[in-house]
Amino acid sequence: MKRPISPSRRDELLAIHGADPAHWPADARALLAECDPHQLAAEAQLDDWLASSSAPPAPAALRAAILMQAAAAARAAPPLPRNNLRDALLWLWQELGGARLAAPAFALALVAGLTLGGGLSPLLHQPDAGVEDVLSLAQIDERYLALNP
Repeated sequence: MKRPISPSRRDELLAIHGADPAHWPADARALLAECDPHQLAAEAQLDDWLASSSAPPAPAALRAAILMQAAAAARAAPPLPRNNLRDALLWLWQELGGARLAAPAFALALVAGLTLGGGLSPLLHQPDAGVEDVLSLAQIDERYLALNP
């Protein structure tokens, strides 16, 4: 059994979601009809105003400060190794967490690969039973050599 929603909760939902029923949760849209018409009109007016307004542009000083901070952070960051493969792999190893995180993951992948490879290889290399039958027949009668796959 569902509890009836109190008027304060209904007003709270109106303040949160506005007067447009599409913005309300589906199970609470029936409560919109129970809202005070004056509050509903005020919320609709606020919704219209919010939809028509746009954010002011950022001040030039703020934009310049953000760009200066980004430039300083880029200068302070260590450069990506581009000299050789060894430096690139060491950098990648450190980014992946080093021996603490990446080594167990790589070891698990290696063990899983070897286990699956070793377990599936006998299944992949079993000769077809039909080939042995054709070879046996070919040894008995040369007419069956044409059937050899």
